[in-house]
Amino acid sequence: MKTLATAFVYGAVLCGGLYMAFQPTFDSRFARTQTETGDGMLNHYILEHTWRAVFDPDYRGSLASPPCFFPTKWTIWYSEPLFGVAPAYWALRVAMPCDLAYQWWQIAMSGLNFVAFAVVARRLGCDHILTIGSAFVWAWGIAQVYYSEHQQMIPRFWMPVAVYYAWQFVTAPDIKPLNRMLAAVFLQSATCVYTAWFLVVGLTVFIPVAVVLSPGGCSRLWGAVRARKWAFARVTVLWTLALIAYFAPFVIVNLDTGRDYAECLNMAPTWDSWLNGPQNQPYPWKEVLRPHLPEELPHHECQLFSGFAIYLLMIVGGVSALVGRLLGCRRPELTLVAAAFLAALAWFLLTLKWGASSASAWEWARHVPGGQAIRVVGRVYVLVYLFGGLAGMVWANLATNRLSNRWLRWAVQSVISGALVFEQIGPVPESFVKEDYYPQAARVAVHLRGADAAYVLPHYGPNNVHGDIFAMWVGLYANVPVVNGYSGRYPTDFPSVNAGNPDHLRAWLRGRFRGRVAIIDPTHPEEVVYVDIE
Repeated sequence: MKTLATAFVYGAVLCGGLYMAFQPTFDSRFARTQTETGDGMLNHYILEHTWRAVFDPDYRGSLASPPCFFPTKWTIWYSEPLFGVAPAYWALRVAMPCDLAYQWWQIAMSGLNFVAFAVVARRLGCDHILTIGSAFVWAWGIAQVYYSEHQQMIPRFWMPVAVYYAWQFVTAPDIKPLNRMLAAVFLQSATCVYTAWFLVVGLTVFIPVAVVLSPGGCSRLWGAVRARKWAFARVTVLWTLALIAYFAPFVIVNLDTGRDYAECLNMAPTWDSWLNGPQNQPYPWKEVLRPHLPEELPHHECQLFSGFAIYLLMIVGGVSALVGRLLGCRRPELTLVAAAFLAALAWFLLTLKWGASSASAWEWARHVPGGQAIRVVGRVYVLVYLFGGLAGMVWANLATNRLSNRWLRWAVQSVISGALVFEQIGPVPESFVKEDYYPQAARVAVHLRGADAAYVLPHYGPNNVHGDIFAMWVGLYANVPVVNGYSGRYPTDFPSVNAGNPDHLRAWLRGRFRGRVAIIDPTHPEEVVYVDIE
């Protein structure tokens, strides 16, 4: 009976958190898609493309080459390919149309974040009440929900798993935890490159610090490696080769591109980024904080506030753990808390933009392998809330379990978890009516079927980015490759053809393609102009 009641509470919180994070979707009975018509629909395009590439024998794209930026090849690696979570979308796609599959895919990925963190918290010995509050922040904190408009940032469920097995490896070095940690790192890499990069650099701080702080940690690790050096080497090398194989196409395809430091610095968080939530959304403390913060808001990708309770737990827990270790306390939980806190603190400082001079240690930190592909430095929030959240939760559990009175302990834990959850309530994610998008793209597509290739004038949405992504969907519905495209980069020498200039199209396609290209304006789809490319 007790197990059933506990499961009911977890299920109720899971449902409540999903409703809060996907309120527009549920309230509209799935008439609204919770995203925007830019990057959000690009992510859906990539998922739908993979479905068609794998299961539709007549599809004119291939898995590595979506039918956009035509005729450029290998463009799936211009952005997040989402291979690690595409199978979940495919499973949904078997039972429902693409629009519903995308909505349920987002909901499922979000729910798995809560489940994964909760399982790890329980494995670390945390009580149910604190587990629920900390898992809620990891899954549905203000920053997490706000940046879910970039759907590749939603699935983060392998991250706490990797940290858990890293801790197991530190406390009892063996092949099994090392293998499972590296497997989780690989799976998160296949899920989202951004989150995987921050996971790996967080682990590069967490593991050595935990080893050094753990009593006998260095000798224990050295003894285990020396005793089974070839087994450790085999596991490490095999997973390293798997990661190299996975990332090699990214490197090869994008050799001629890079992120300029000035562009990255513009998206680096400042101190007040961590005290600003979504600028156009209500959230707790907004009216109290805003008068005391700089008038100029941080970049919209750097509004990272998720309440004071989580910060308080991180800081008090981390400082207490460090002091405890300095005073000679040998409890392993304090080592975990201190190492996780220092991992969060290190990357908080390494990505911070300081003062009017805009100096930042990111200028040097970005040279860590893979770092120069990181454009939105503010996404460090996933690292800070992962390691900092784990540190705060484990410390709170340690501190409250010193209370001998069970009811008092539960009351204090309830206050902590209640504060964590309450501070996430308020923001309503962006959404749009899906009937204004998918059916319209399908109607335009009717006029392109049978064409060799097409260019769709980017006349949908507020700018050409939204228009080009809409054009990609038109091509997908028509099963016709389009010259239009939008992603993390453009092909080398890609032309400006926003006006549908036939000469620009000929210059781009000559020598690459022969046939008829249809030029169509989505506002007048019946008026199709054809250009012959010799």
